[in-house]
Amino acid sequence: MKRSARPHRVALAALAALQLGAAAGTPVVSTPLEAQPVDGGVVRRLKYTLAGAAVGSVLATAYYAVSDPEDRESGCKPWSCVLPYLTGSGALTGLFLSREIAMQRAADMPRLAARERATFSTLALPGTFSGLLAADTLVYVVGDSGVAVVGRADVPRALRRRANGLRGLRDIALVPGSTVSGADHRLLLASDAALYHTSAVSGPIARVVGGPISAVAASPARWVAARGGTLFTGSAVTGTATVRDSLELGLEVRAAVVDGSTGHFWVATDSSVLEIRLSPEGVASRGRAFPVSTPVHALAVSAGHLVAATRAQQLLVWSRTAMTNAIVTPETLPLGAAYPYDMAFRGEELFVAAGAEGVLRIAMTPALDPLGTITDVRFATHIRVDGDGTLWVTDRARQALVKLLVPAKPIYR
Repeated sequence: MKRSARPHRVALAALAALQLGAAAGTPVVSTPLEAQPVDGGVVRRLKYTLAGAAVGSVLATAYYAVSDPEDRESGCKPWSCVLPYLTGSGALTGLFLSREIAMQRAADMPRLAARERATFSTLALPGTFSGLLAADTLVYVVGDSGVAVVGRADVPRALRRRANGLRGLRDIALVPGSTVSGADHRLLLASDAALYHTSAVSGPIARVVGGPISAVAASPARWVAARGGTLFTGSAVTGTATVRDSLELGLEVRAAVVDGSTGHFWVATDSSVLEIRLSPEGVASRGRAFPVSTPVHALAVSAGHLVAATRAQQLLVWSRTAMTNAIVTPETLPLGAAYPYDMAFRGEELFVAAGAEGVLRIAMTPALDPLGTITDVRFATHIRVDGDGTLWVTDRARQALVKLLVPAKPIYR
């Protein structure tokens, strides 16, 4: 009596599943950025199709070897049924797999520049990050649970916490002291309730300005803080932050940065990037103003350039040599799908915290050009550069602070 063919059909289904796993285990050879079309290319499709067909043939031969001689004459025969079935399904599996791998690579591929290598270390920190500051010897991370003070070692480690009782912190600025150790550094903390002033090491926290503070920036002698459309200016030379003047701008200030070349400040609103000048007495006045067509949420200044990051996912770049012209038109760099959360200069190279795209390296001279993408940071939101040229980045995906050692010239993967 002949046996039923149903067990063989079950065995064929199991072999097909094995075949899919074997095809998925085929090594993937990385290719240059320009040689990765979405459809995987003819060569890749052919390679995976032939690999799947070969795996199917091997499985058909294995089926022939393990099957009973009596069963080979009934049901699905090894050479007339099993071999064509597994070879054909293997070829289709390989074809679809090549397409899937190509689409995954396209999704993970940097849109603006090729991936570059960097050495990194991470430090997990609790809470959600809202600000970052890199000083001479320490790094300060602002979050919903206060300020974490981190040592700048080869492997960064948390040293202590400041402002544990404050909630709703948004930004942080440092008023540098006179000692290298930073013992007399002072911090300005912007929150949704007030602007606070405190020592960078220990001690009480004093309230300076009431109300939600949207931006704060400081130089060695002066500081500015924005509450809506009102800009407060003051001095912190004596160790206590004192309001000296205020300036009505009419529109909410979304970002502020100190210009190290001039000692003035730049602030950003929905319609302009505005220079704020402070007299030796602390009196504030408007300087140059550059109109923008979309809200600006981050600013960065170098010796040669002023850069604004907009909600339209583009960078606006003003050259200092062109700022004295009667009509100043910024150069625009679209970032595509990358959102510029934050920016920082290292010399005349700009590094952009671009969310899921990682960290973008952009050259300012001789032309505005994306040089590379550092994808070791999974979701970059804040970025600062310390005095040694080390990049410090907050990674929302890891919920960690990332220390990046980026070479002077890009080394591509």
